Amino acid sequence: MQVNVEKVAGRSGPVAVVRVSGQLDASNALQFQEKLHQGVGPDSRNLILDMGKVTYISSVGIGILIGLMNEAKSRGGEMLLVGLQPEVQRVLRIVGFLKMAKVYENEKSARESLGVT
Repeated sequence: MQVNVEKVAGRSGPVAVVRVSGQLDASNALQFQEKLHQGVGPDSRNLILDMGKVTYISSVGIGILIGLMNEAKSRGGEMLLVGLQPEVQRVLRIVGFLKMAKVYENEKSARESLGVT
């Protein structure tokens, strides 16, 4: 699993753009969380999570996404998902996660929704 975090300016403060690739499961969940907390920081209210290169997500990975979404909401922000692969999207739909999450086809449209230039 690879994680890349970039901070950009949005209309309501810093936005963390996180690009993830590989599998998100129990074998790398701790590593994923550590990289997120190091890169995102408490000043980013909003989070764009680009999962276009995530090929698999387990229940542990879904739990992490729920935690990230709740954390963003507690800061007065939101988490946006971008570029879900069909299999990952299917799993998230089955468990009902997509009813709670905002999903965008590409990073550009997610950035525009948060006023990121």
